[in-house]
Amino acid sequence: MITAQGAKCRNIGVVELNIRIREFEKPWLFHVLADLEYPCILGIDFIDGSKIILDFDRKLSAIPDSQINKIDTGDNPPVVSRPYRYDRVKKEILDYHVDKMLKEGTIIPIQSPYALPVVLCRKNNGLLPDNPEAYRFVVNYRKLNANTKYPRYPLPLIDDLIMNISLTGIMSALDLRSGYFQMAVNPSDIVKTAFVTKNGT
Repeated sequence: MITAQGAKCRNIGVVELNIRIREFEKPWLFHVLADLEYPCILGIDFIDGSKIILDFDRKLSAIPDSQINKIDTGDNPPVVSRPYRYDRVKKEILDYHVDKMLKEGTIIPIQSPYALPVVLCRKNNGLLPDNPEAYRFVVNYRKLNANTKYPRYPLPLIDDLIMNISLTGIMSALDLRSGYFQMAVNPSDIVKTAFVTKNGT
C-alpha cells in the first residue's frame, strides 16, 4: 500500500471497528498497516460516507442537521407503558443486554417522562433459548410512533435503482451491526426514546 506521502507500507490485514464521534456511530473497515506513524487515520472515504463536517480552524467535527433525527410529537403527552412481564431466565437475558449496552455507551440511565417496554425477539442463529445472544433487544416504539409527525418525501423506486446499476462506477454493501442504535437523535428528543424494565428507565 502507498501512503499519501508516496511511501510504501505493508498491509497486514483488514479489521472492522466501530467509530463513534459525538452522536455518530458506525462500523468501518480499516486496513492494518505495519509501522504506521499514527494509531488510526480516517480517510476521504470516511468523510464522504459519514457526511461529517470538519472545521480545521477550530478543530471541531460536526454532523449536519440532515443526519440528526428529530422526534416531533407536537402537543401530545408523553407515552408511558408498563414493562412486559418475563420469567426469571428472560429477566436475566434482559439484564445482560442492558448491562452490555451501558458498558458500550449505547444507552445511559435517564429520568424521563417517557417509558416504553422492551421486547426480546428470538434471532435465527441456532443458539439455545437460554443464551442471551439468541435474542435481539427491541424497544416497542409503536405508541411513540403513533404520536410522531414524520416528514413526507418520495422514496426511490426499486425498479429505477436496478435500471441505473449499469451506470454506477462503485457499488458497496454495508452490514450495520445493531444499526437501529446508530442513528443520531436530536439531544432534546433523547428523553423520548427511554425504555423501561423492572429496574426502571
